[in-house]
Amino acid sequence: MMRALYQIGRLVKSDSDDPLVDIVDPVAPGTHVIALELQTEEDGTVSLVNPDAPFRLLFEASAKNVLRIGYKKGASGKAVNITPAAACTFDKTKDKLDGNNPKIRTFDGKIVAFFRSKRDRDPMIGKIADFFEMNQMTDILRTEYYKFIEQNYINLPKKNRPKGRILAVSLDGKLPGELDTYRKFLSESQTTLIGSGVSEGSGICSLTLESNSTVYGKASNAFSFYTIDKPGMITGGFNEKRAWKNFPVSAYAGQSLKQARDYLDKRQKKFYMPGNFKYWVIPKFVFESEESELKNTLLALEKYAETSPGFGLGQEAQTHFTEVDYRIKKLSEWAESQVLLSFLFWERNNSQLKINLLVDDVPPTRLKR
Repeated sequence: MMRALYQIGRLVKSDSDDPLVDIVDPVAPGTHVIALELQTEEDGTVSLVNPDAPFRLLFEASAKNVLRIGYKKGASGKAVNITPAAACTFDKTKDKLDGNNPKIRTFDGKIVAFFRSKRDRDPMIGKIADFFEMNQMTDILRTEYYKFIEQNYINLPKKNRPKGRILAVSLDGKLPGELDTYRKFLSESQTTLIGSGVSEGSGICSLTLESNSTVYGKASNAFSFYTIDKPGMITGGFNEKRAWKNFPVSAYAGQSLKQARDYLDKRQKKFYMPGNFKYWVIPKFVFESEESELKNTLLALEKYAETSPGFGLGQEAQTHFTEVDYRIKKLSEWAESQVLLSFLFWERNNSQLKINLLVDDVPPTRLKR
């Protein structure tokens, strides 16, 4: 199954020559990208480009500029983002402009907190952190942020509001995805997820089969099928630093697995069973196939997921099953003889994916049984 996921991830990855395109979080087309514009002074300090209007709408997000935005969420909702870009929130009941300890979730919790937590990583970040340490300035920016959002979005009719808003810090006209310091953080975020610095070695990647490459041991973070940091969870336990030997995966293959998970999460989110059991259908070919064949199969599954009545048990499910059976079998002209299907039943535990059941290698002709 993991190799099938790796192949799916490779297929749905962006065609861009820049590998970071596949690392940044997707931003819905039409989302407004707002910048807090900073500039570097001759003495090396940082200041506002326009003190009278520190926030400015730059452009609408699209597939062509998603890397330039450089938006990458942290490990959890409360964690600092990987780059100084965050989804704009606006809630007067939760945000606090005045009094003791004023705080705005987007501005303070994601933007200011980023620079404070990473100030020792780079001189540029340290200077921006110093800029935010000026209490009078941060109070002004909180007020200006609220004023900007209210005037440009909250007072608009709902039908005229954009799909979303992203706030990013720009420096000398460059956004996070255009600055080397932040690009390094994006790269580090991937190797950290798959074990960099904890479980790392040199060997053959179990998915790409590339030899003499740097491989890691936490690729299961995308699909939780084993645990390496809790001895006893698997008989005998694991030595976490040596865990890369159990399932060695290169950074490229690990990113492909994450890309496959993101794709399934988005394109097959409507597959379900009664009782709220969710599942994904993962196709793989018995014999080596052309990418176009896998692509056509995935597209057919996408269309089916949009109208899926769900698998299940009992009389109600039986009324749907004839159509389900027929449509899965007819994924493509070659499906019955070459395609095997894996059904992965899953649930979320906070931000982590938990696998409940894997039914592997089901030929379409045996689906009904």
